[in-house]
Amino acid sequence: GEVYLTTRRFIFLCSDNKDLHSFSGDFASLSSIEVEQPIFGANCVKFIIRAEPGGGWEGTAKLKLTFSAGGAIQFGKHLLRMHRGEGSPALFKHTTHLLSTTLQPHNPNYLSL
Repeated sequence: GEVYLTTRRFIFLCSDNKDLHSFSGDFASLSSIEVEQPIFGANCVKFIIRAEPGGGWEGTAKLKLTFSAGGAIQFGKHLLRMHRGEGSPALFKHTTHLLSTTLQPHNPNYLSL
């Protein structure tokens, strides 16, 4: 997939999942942004997102973007800068592979990308 960071939001466009075509969120709705570098496995960026009014779901969700082809550190740093209002728009084409998608309507506290 591809991740875009605009001046106000992040946008994930899925390239290999029939059920989820895109996901986006305003930077103000993000919290607890973390970059993880596990000993085994690909680096990832995790954060919590709060649902926006009219977005089709309610509550909060944990979001995990896994970067199996590299780029997690650069993306994570840029996301943190954008969240603070300090960065400029960017495209991360090589970033993520969608490993799984789980947004449970009755338990909207888990979303894994």
